[in-house]
Amino acid sequence: MGPRAYHAPGEGPHAFASSLPGYQETGRDPVPAEVAALGLTAGARADRSTLNFGWWPFLVLRDGRPVAVAPDRDSGLALDLFPDSDIQGGTQEDPEVTHLAYRRTGDRITVEGRRFLSRKATIEHDGMRVPGYALEEVTGEISSGPQEGCFRLRTETTRLIYREGMTQPVAHHRDNQPFSNLTVCLSVVETSELPDGVQAHRLLARISGEKGLTPRRASDHHGQQWQGYLIGFSPAVAGAIPGDGHLVARGDADFRGHELVARVNRFAAEIERGIDAHRFDLAEGQIASLNALLADLDAAGIAWHWARRPTAAGVERYRALVEATELYRLAHLDTQARVNDVRQQLEMLRSTFSGNVVKAMLRSTIDWMNVVPTDPLSGLSGYSDLSGALMLPQTLMAWRENAARDGSILASQIAAIRQFEALEAALETRMDEIVAARRALFERIHANDEERALVLDAALRAR
Repeated sequence: MGPRAYHAPGEGPHAFASSLPGYQETGRDPVPAEVAALGLTAGARADRSTLNFGWWPFLVLRDGRPVAVAPDRDSGLALDLFPDSDIQGGTQEDPEVTHLAYRRTGDRITVEGRRFLSRKATIEHDGMRVPGYALEEVTGEISSGPQEGCFRLRTETTRLIYREGMTQPVAHHRDNQPFSNLTVCLSVVETSELPDGVQAHRLLARISGEKGLTPRRASDHHGQQWQGYLIGFSPAVAGAIPGDGHLVARGDADFRGHELVARVNRFAAEIERGIDAHRFDLAEGQIASLNALLADLDAAGIAWHWARRPTAAGVERYRALVEATELYRLAHLDTQARVNDVRQQLEMLRSTFSGNVVKAMLRSTIDWMNVVPTDPLSGLSGYSDLSGALMLPQTLMAWRENAARDGSILASQIAAIRQFEALEAALETRMDEIVAARRALFERIHANDEERALVLDAALRAR
């Protein structure tokens, strides 16, 4: 799947302008040439929905989960296992890209890429204006999302300034640079077959999270949601037997073989629904029957593999919950460290007072508040009522707003002490709330017997 996003068919700047009062013409934006060449439809390019995989041209997903990034389409469609890491000097897609790298650890992929912003520029260095150039470095992480068909994307950008002839940058600019912290959920809305048999897809991408320029603002955290369309590809399938997406089967099958494949997919769908509803005992019996059907497929000489294991969503839910408990633990430690820091600041304020020191203390605290972890339970079935524990509580948001506008804090020792005492109390309350939320999450995981999904996944035949 590529990162470039598009509007819905017919939509774009021209269609928007023609809808304005008093505009004389009516019209639709044409299908971009690169999309039409694939036999698909789409509207104009949509910059807001366009993603960045660290300048890698393609993200590779298998069973709905990100497994690698690729320099070209054919590499991404290879059926071989992708290496755990790779480094490229550039891509044919964009000659301005000078460096690409990725590393996969578990279900997470870290990406890195550098691209020329300007090959020739005049820069300030040591008080002089000298020849140089600028690169844009994007670093990020791609990981599985909260549910099947979703992934998380986090990126940060640094502008690197080089003096001509030097190999190390003379400046790093991080302000006013793009960043993202997104959850992207995909679904196929249109498919066409290319001459080489490869399937091209127009994918609806539902996007939520933060995207903007640094430094982050409070408004960046207000649950933005939008959508666009991406272009994806899947390998050619020879001799495929129709199914509903759980099991992919190939071979010269008669009526009985087709019926076997259909029964497998029906069983798989029922198991998936049962696990989603925590009906694990029922799913256990169904898996035993499903394994018998898979053995019948083998006996009939029908090759098969899982496109989507019916237990996968349950396993992913359990892993997401374990990750959530760890995020809560880290958030508690982070808040505790901030409380200790505030207490040290208060000791210093009570003995000496400096407006510049208070200003630095405020800046540090507000910057810390502007980095809020993504809620790990958002959109997770059966746990949405427990979500929101990592969001800033109203007491801390009010403190931040008051600290930003109350000028007396910088001029009065008493006002500054009161302000940071209020912060200390609010942070202590946040620590208590995180502990309570983590305890409630553990109790819910145990009550739902979520770990049972791992047992069922191990019982299901693999291929």
